[in-house]
Amino acid sequence: MSRPKTVTEKQLVANRRNAGRSTGPRTPEGKARSRWNALKHGALSRAVVPPPLAAHERVGDFHRLHETLRQDFAPGSALEEVLIESIATCYWRLARVYRAEAGAVAFRQSGAEAAASQRASKQPSPTKLSPVEIGIQTFGAILNNPLVSRRLLSGEDPKWDSAGDEEVLAAIEGRVARLKEQFELTKAEDLEAERLGRSIPSIDYALHLARYEAHIQRQLYRALAALEHLRAARLDLPGPPDLDLPNALLEQRTVSDEPLPGP
Repeated sequence: MSRPKTVTEKQLVANRRNAGRSTGPRTPEGKARSRWNALKHGALSRAVVPPPLAAHERVGDFHRLHETLRQDFAPGSALEEVLIESIATCYWRLARVYRAEAGAVAFRQSGAEAAASQRASKQPSPTKLSPVEIGIQTFGAILNNPLVSRRLLSGEDPKWDSAGDEEVLAAIEGRVARLKEQFELTKAEDLEAERLGRSIPSIDYALHLARYEAHIQRQLYRALAALEHLRAARLDLPGPPDLDLPNALLEQRTVSDEPLPGP
């Protein structure tokens, strides 16, 4: 059986001297900052970026946001600390809403490109051809037939009755080239219009995000108002307009876990 370690008088003096050097915060400001250190990363902080999200969100970023808010507001009570934590959480959740919106837009844009490529690879149905496409097919079919080409052009202008075969065929080729150029321009404009139309998520998804964002914004503003009232009362400062504090605190609820619909 081992005996208790004997501390010499010299070691005891050294221990007392070292302890005297670690007195913690001495100024009122320092004591106020450190008083609530035990609550710096409370329940919400531990839950806002749980392990399953570690590969997508950096918990250190949230802690820096939380600590910056703590330094700005200098909480003087546990309740103020809780409200600051709630404010940080609201900001973090709003960032998720904006990332979800950006992801939905990117998804729709990539989907538009894939759909456009698929349409371009398909043979268009004759019943759905545009006037330009009908013109391309009509004139393209008679490119090597000067007799039919002359008859078609003469119906527009009698001068083509006396024109040579080469001149007639060159005129038909010119028309086909211009029609193809017009078709490509129109197709590019249609694709751009479709792409611009996909610059927001689908309407149902966008409205769902907007409701979710508004819910978080209400929580954020109520937490800010409640915090300002508490700080004003504690510091004997003019406070913001009257607020039903109990109801404001009750609003610090998290939104339902109901999953969002897909984009």
